[in-house]
Amino acid sequence: MSEQLKLSLLDKLFTINERNSFVIRECLARGSSSLVQECMERNQLMDSMDLDTSSTSGSFFSEEDLIGKYTTICGVVLPRLPGTSDLVDKSLVMWHRAMEFLLEGHIGSGKTTLVEYLARATGRSNPPEFMKIQLGDQTDSKSLLGTYVCTDTPGEFAWQPGPLLQAVRAGHWILLEDIDLAPMDVISVLIPLLESRTLSVPAHGNAVKASPGFQLFATQRSYSGLGGSSYQVASASSAILDKLWTRVQIEPLSKEELTEVVNQKYPDLETVAEKLVDIYCLLSSDPRLVSSQDTNCSLPHDKRLSSTRDFMKWCSRIAVTACGAPTLLDSKDVFLEAQDCFSAPLPKTEDRNLLDMAVGAKLGLTKEKIEFFFRNYKPKVHASPLSLTVGRISLKRKIHDNMPVRFGQNNLPKFAHTRHSLVLLEKVVACIRNNEPVLLVGETGTGKTSTVQYLAAQCTVSLKVVNMSQQSDSSDLLGGYKPVEMKQIVAPVRETFEVLFCKTFSRKQNVKFLSHVQKCFAQGQWEMLFKLMVHCQKNALERVKKDHQMNHLISEWINVNQDIQQLRKQQKNAESALAFRFVEGTLVQALRNGDWVLLDEINLATPETLECLCGLLESSSGSVVLMERGDITPTTRHEDFRLFACMNPATDVGKKDLPPGIRNRLTEIFVSELENTADLKTLVVDYLQGLSPNAAIVDGIVRFYLTVKHEANDKLTDGTGHKPHYSLRTLCRALRYAARNPHQNSLRSIYEGFCLSFLTQLDRSSHPAVQSLIRQHLLGHVNPTSMLKQPLPMPQDSGQFCNFEGFWIAMGNKEPVVSTEYVLTASVKANLKDLGRVVSARKLPVLIQGETSVGKTSLIQWLAKASGNHCVRINNHEHTDIQEYLGCYTSDENGKLVFKEGVLVDAMRKGHWIILDELNLAPSDVLEALNRLLDDNRELFYS
Repeated sequence: MSEQLKLSLLDKLFTINERNSFVIRECLARGSSSLVQECMERNQLMDSMDLDTSSTSGSFFSEEDLIGKYTTICGVVLPRLPGTSDLVDKSLVMWHRAMEFLLEGHIGSGKTTLVEYLARATGRSNPPEFMKIQLGDQTDSKSLLGTYVCTDTPGEFAWQPGPLLQAVRAGHWILLEDIDLAPMDVISVLIPLLESRTLSVPAHGNAVKASPGFQLFATQRSYSGLGGSSYQVASASSAILDKLWTRVQIEPLSKEELTEVVNQKYPDLETVAEKLVDIYCLLSSDPRLVSSQDTNCSLPHDKRLSSTRDFMKWCSRIAVTACGAPTLLDSKDVFLEAQDCFSAPLPKTEDRNLLDMAVGAKLGLTKEKIEFFFRNYKPKVHASPLSLTVGRISLKRKIHDNMPVRFGQNNLPKFAHTRHSLVLLEKVVACIRNNEPVLLVGETGTGKTSTVQYLAAQCTVSLKVVNMSQQSDSSDLLGGYKPVEMKQIVAPVRETFEVLFCKTFSRKQNVKFLSHVQKCFAQGQWEMLFKLMVHCQKNALERVKKDHQMNHLISEWINVNQDIQQLRKQQKNAESALAFRFVEGTLVQALRNGDWVLLDEINLATPETLECLCGLLESSSGSVVLMERGDITPTTRHEDFRLFACMNPATDVGKKDLPPGIRNRLTEIFVSELENTADLKTLVVDYLQGLSPNAAIVDGIVRFYLTVKHEANDKLTDGTGHKPHYSLRTLCRALRYAARNPHQNSLRSIYEGFCLSFLTQLDRSSHPAVQSLIRQHLLGHVNPTSMLKQPLPMPQDSGQFCNFEGFWIAMGNKEPVVSTEYVLTASVKANLKDLGRVVSARKLPVLIQGETSVGKTSLIQWLAKASGNHCVRINNHEHTDIQEYLGCYTSDENGKLVFKEGVLVDAMRKGHWIILDELNLAPSDVLEALNRLLDDNRELFYS
């Protein structure tokens, strides 16, 4: 067949753009620059192609662009690496022949990055042209296909197509992350799409045929087996699709490729790139990267395996430190960054020391220098009105309008500057500076949450704390549709109105008008409120049109008027229909506003709940897509947003590790317990600085704490017959009580504080032993008998108090009733003394342990009645639901759905006493949800 006949046949079958696209793909797949040039000259591609060059950079194909280490895709010049360039070429050949890819590889191997690379190269940089969807066990096919959602009008619903349906219709690209986690519901939707490029939408019309240009990608994780081999753990549902995919195996980068990546991505590190790669290969969990001379050097690896993502994080940190002057790069700084990225996650001190020694030796540091950084290095802290400096890292403080800048220790949470806490503080601050999500792992009471709270207060940033549990749902973080009252709908419009009003008119001259607006809003007089706002809007619009300096406010006032008209329509319909609205979750609100978020006990949440975080953790610009609301573009991420997470290690019942895909994306830091004597002394002096304790008292407190912790492991038992748990939280609680000096005698306050914290949880056999230790170490230098015989003085606080077994308890609003039927025997009085000691502190939760029918509940009820306090009781069982504590939606007397607060929330608001009876029968997830209420924060989060 002649060349002319071939061209004539192609003209009949394909358009000119399709023909040219095929030619370019084939040439790129073969890697032939000369063939591209020949085809361009022969077919005059540049004159006929309808390409959008605005979305590409660089020039079109030329010989220079394609020589050596560079390749060109659709006019974009990109670096070539021996492995990755072959992978791209292979992908392009498959792309030419198929429409669906499954990319398989280890965590951090670059599966998502490869697809993003191809998308950018073809001008698909942003949604909706290219969308990424994170899959999980809770992913519903409706979130991909679409569903009917509530509109602004109560009782009205509208069809909202999902991201997959939109991509199929418009011919866009879509990436499904972690296809192996998808449920059968999602798999059944993908089968006809992979077989016949047809998407079935049962709830909305007929099947939809994929438009030209549609491309489906999916990723699946591989795991390392013996000898470095890879294997996949596919679910039974995702295995159905195995024969329908075009599979691409993503191998980890080799040593040479890693060096080339560092050289190109961080030019300042070119002189040290090979050394950095050598160190990473020594630390890597991939046996293929370990050299022959390092095989005998067996370094410890925790369950969190190092990956390329950790190496690139390390290089990024070093590049920031280098700041354009690589010759001045200090080995000390490189070593400290390696500590944060590689040894910080290890739980054992000896393992961290071994790894630090290996890294330090590679960097040329002496053994003495390494030991100094491991055991004696103490960063310095400097706080100024505009910044906070911890060691080598500085952070800018957030300055709020009309708010004085706070710095130093005034009005901040108590945080002792021990060496242990300052090293941890510097590691966390380094993560904040580099915009890395942080995971703090450690036993209960080691100071994980306190560290984050202290930093947030120092930087004057709003911190949102979410306590995770097994009942946590992704909607708690991202949001969901909920019944709303008219006040919740009107509130954002009113806030926007008042902000615009103050920009247009004087606030001082219109205090009466603004007060009237506030009164109408508070009393629910919606029609009057709308009239006031509309009248003001008309006057404001006339004013801004006349004033050229305020012309930019015209569109904003017009939008406010539209919102008011929509509110009027909603208010009329709300009388006959229930209003639902998508309420953004705490995480999304913080993401948008630039707040900090702490996910406490993150490992208690189900993997399906945590999968929604993958996109957010992917990079410093990562975000989330609210698919339930019908969004196809990610939520705009504020530059000040930071994410923190805390968890206990998986060493106890009910505790578990994080999913590898989540854990690998976080910068993990293990927080060990504080046991150093010098640090403990610093802590005691810092907490008791108001009492000015002498050296003997400080030494006695430290000796007692270390002794009682040792005795707890060997001899002591609590009320249930188990070992009592003493931690830094126990010590700090005792010191915090003593620092208030409630008994107007510093030594007596210290004694009572330690009895309260260390004594009350013990059984009767261990009680005398610990009491003896307290007297020996804390009161050894004085005569304890005469001091302890003195009665405790009544508190000077406002309010009335009543004395029970020597302790003053605040009276409630009820009339005290002392039951004559309740007999106070010697054992009951002993229990009442322990209970009175804790209740007199007024801020501490009490756990009463004992056999059935020994009088636990009756003792609390008697004390509540005798002190005039209202007491409520919740009886727990194995089916207890968290809603019984927090509340749930229920119908009111008019049949409307309203949120009714639970018994616990009601008691918290009104200051009542509450008994959680048979607490050990409640599910563990219910108990974990109460963690933040039971610790010193005394607050409860519910959405």
